[in-house]
Amino acid sequence: MSCYTVLKQCRVCGSPALRYSGFGLPKMPMANRFERGGVNHTTRPVAPLTVLVCMSCGHSQLREQVNPHLLFDDYVYTTGTSASFRAHFIAYAKWLRERVGGPVPRSLEIGSNDGMLMEAMVKEGFDAFGVEPSYQLVDNCRGRNLKVSHASFDTDFARDFIRANSRVHVVTANNVLAHVENLHEVLNAAAAVLMPGGLLALEVQNLDKLFEGGLFDMVYAEHRDYHTGWSWAILFALHGFVFTEHLDVPTHGGSLRIIGRLKKSGDSPEDVHRRFFPHVDPYATLIRWELLAGHMRRTSAELKDALKSFNNVVIYGAPAKLTSLMYGLGIAEDLCFKYVIDDSPTKQYSHTPGGHLPVYSREAVNHVDLHLPKPDAVLIGAWNVADDIVPRIRELFGAKVPIIVPLPKVVVL
Repeated sequence: MSCYTVLKQCRVCGSPALRYSGFGLPKMPMANRFERGGVNHTTRPVAPLTVLVCMSCGHSQLREQVNPHLLFDDYVYTTGTSASFRAHFIAYAKWLRERVGGPVPRSLEIGSNDGMLMEAMVKEGFDAFGVEPSYQLVDNCRGRNLKVSHASFDTDFARDFIRANSRVHVVTANNVLAHVENLHEVLNAAAAVLMPGGLLALEVQNLDKLFEGGLFDMVYAEHRDYHTGWSWAILFALHGFVFTEHLDVPTHGGSLRIIGRLKKSGDSPEDVHRRFFPHVDPYATLIRWELLAGHMRRTSAELKDALKSFNNVVIYGAPAKLTSLMYGLGIAEDLCFKYVIDDSPTKQYSHTPGGHLPVYSREAVNHVDLHLPKPDAVLIGAWNVADDIVPRIRELFGAKVPIIVPLPKVVVL
């Protein structure tokens, strides 16, 4: 039985006018599905990744829609392992507090993950709530006295939340709205749980930055959608929100922060949403995806050329994008890779998706019983936080070990 369904209509506007973009990745395992207790190749769910463009509204999205239980019930990505992300959330919470009045405003985070933003919101004076579908992450947050519900965010949850807690001043969703199964259901729920005039604060991967940086490894099964500001202009107009602010932020190679206000009685009916962003030309988007496919082929050749000089390569960082990088470039089974180091305890002492490489902590490298080989080069898997990782590599393996950064372009440090 297939682990995915095939998309028949646009996830934003509902049009059936979907066209293959010219960009796709081969069948691969779920990018955050790390394997424990032995590697079982016969039961591993795999799916291709085929990007479609809506010829009506220009929105980019995956054709293969994987069952969300496979993606998120045992989700292992956490934000707190990156110092840059912790700093980002601290600054973001302060930024939001400047825009949300009241002595103790209430906030609700969709996909609260390990609670890093919630903790920052509490320190800024918010009565912070979260909702998260991963059992493991919810238990982690509750152990730190954070108010997190184990659930998917939908209108049923919104009704129960209002009954128990009242409406909130702000709803946040940070790099999760590419993941959700039904965008319209989530926006309906956000509108329900917000008080009139409340703010919806979103951060989403910016498709323009993905194209500009050649960041093809951002395509994986959890990312059902590849957003532009224009797609959010359409969604806000459909669900009763008006734009108040937007800006570029550097996370994940370039994201959009978009703030919408829920309409309230007396608001002008004038549709001002679409003044914020230019209309997306579907044909231009098709060309950009085709160019990205060409860039991926060139990167494959360049990275293989950089790796051929080394026999023992260790990978530092095992984000979801590493799976797309390895399968997209055809290096998943490269014999030069020996193991992976990751700073997240949820990934350590497992195998990477696909079962090819064991994942260890930094401390394990020097453990005498493991006999892990010292690398003659290190590939950074989490290239978007390379500034955090390079000092750790130097401390672990010395100042002279070559470090390979695969994207936005192949560089050997």
